[in-house]
Amino acid sequence: MDAALYISTLDQLSVASGKPALSDFAVIDLAGSPGFLTSLYGAMDRGPIRWDSLLELTRWQSGWQFGPILVDLRGRADFQAIVTDTLTAGAIGILIKNSLDYEETLAWSRSRLFALAESDDRLFRFYEPRSLKALLAALGTRTQGLLPLNWMLFWHDTNQWLSWQDHSEIKPGSSVLEWRLSESQLGSLPDYRMADRACRWASVYDDHLSSDGDKRLWVLEQLQHAHDHGFLKVAQQERWLRLAIQSGAPLLSDSAFRALVENADMTDEDRLEAMECLMEYDHATT
Repeated sequence: MDAALYISTLDQLSVASGKPALSDFAVIDLAGSPGFLTSLYGAMDRGPIRWDSLLELTRWQSGWQFGPILVDLRGRADFQAIVTDTLTAGAIGILIKNSLDYEETLAWSRSRLFALAESDDRLFRFYEPRSLKALLAALGTRTQGLLPLNWMLFWHDTNQWLSWQDHSEIKPGSSVLEWRLSESQLGSLPDYRMADRACRWASVYDDHLSSDGDKRLWVLEQLQHAHDHGFLKVAQQERWLRLAIQSGAPLLSDSAFRALVENADMTDEDRLEAMECLMEYDHATT
């Protein structure tokens, strides 16, 4: 992984920061917020709100309670405020601002959900806010046509509100519903996800990082070290990062830490826990 290149590509995206003042629709992932339907039904007691599952009329529809839904927020500023607060508290979806009607927005949302060309075995989770910036970077020029003209997406990436609008020109005669992707075109997405997490965590841990050089690059290098040593879960990589910050030196330069990392008889969780205990002991005795 070329850490500098991945971070530079993320920096060059035309993504703006700032909380949305007004939106028209929301795509909410019910799998990430089982209680959202309760809030929605409660709001509907005060007035009608149109919504649909994006999985309806597909082979996935039996599990719609754990999938994405489209919610019409127009004319319901009270509920939009609730949705915005919900998205700020938990990364469960995106907001959409556009000039299309509900049916057109629903058709677009469903077409993007099944945009992977080979089959419908995998869903294209365009509404995943923790990965959306990374997705835009991975797509590169393929972002052209992702959104219809004059659309804007808003999302909270667990650190801040961001927005993006496709400024490229849509080719005459092309349909926004025909946009397709192949699995190979998403090959760099995992690396961009890691780079984007590094940027966010560099901000979170800023006060504890050395001021020498780009802090984001150093954080990304630590996440890559964690990944290369078998710590594949995001939570595990953050724990490794915290250990690296506490260490103040290359983590594996210490023979005791290196022995734990290379111990094939221990599970990943056991290795991390042992490393954390060792770090606490070292700090307590110095």
